[in-house]
Amino acid sequence: MKQNAIAVMNTKGGVGKSTIVLGLAETLSADHHLNVLVIDSDAQASISYMLAGPKRLTDVQTEGRTLVGLLDEYVVKQRSADWLDYVMSGVSDVDDARSVYLLPGDTELTLFEGAVSKVAAEPPLRRAISVLLDEARSVFDVVLIDCLPGLSVVTESWLRVSDYHLSPICAPTSSPPAASPSSAASSSAIRRWDLPITSASSSP
Repeated sequence: MKQNAIAVMNTKGGVGKSTIVLGLAETLSADHHLNVLVIDSDAQASISYMLAGPKRLTDVQTEGRTLVGLLDEYVVKQRSADWLDYVMSGVSDVDDARSVYLLPGDTELTLFEGAVSKVAAEPPLRRAISVLLDEARSVFDVVLIDCLPGLSVVTESWLRVSDYHLSPICAPTSSPPAASPSSAASSSAIRRWDLPITSASSSP
C-alpha cells in the first residue's frame, strides 16, 4: 500500500487548513507532476469552493455528487457506488496543475454525521472511509484530506487511516495573501499531528 495520504486537521477553524491543502495540491501537481486527489471533508467546503468555483460546486452539490453523498450511499442507504464518479477533474486554475482532482465537500456533512449517530452507524462509517482511502491510494500519487475542525466521527476516521497528519499552528493574518503554492507554504507553519497513526487494518 502506498503511504501517501495526508490528513490536514486542527481543532480550531480558520487557521489555514484549506490554504495549506490548496498550496500542497497545486505544488505537487505543477512542480512534481503528481496526480493529487483532494478530499474535502470540511462542512464549510472551502477547498471545494477554491478549486471548483461556485457554479461547478453548486451543480455537484445539487446532484449529490459529493463526499457526503458518497458516504450516504455507503453507510446510510447501504448501496454500492463507484467513488470515481464523484471525483471532479480540471479543478485548479493554475495552468501547470492539471493533475489535481477533487472529491468535493458539502455543507450537509454535519447533518450526515447526525444521521450516522442516530442509527449507530459509526463502525460502518469508519470501514467505508478506510476502504475509500485504500482505493484512492491505489489510483492517486498523493491524497490530501481537508478535515472538519474538532474530533467529529468523520475527522477521527480520517485520522485513523491516513498516513500523515498535518496541522497549522498559527492563524493567518487578517488579510491573508492570495492562495498560491508559494504563499501557502509560507503563510502557516506545519507540524506532524501528534497522534498515533493507525493502519486501516486495525480500525474497529
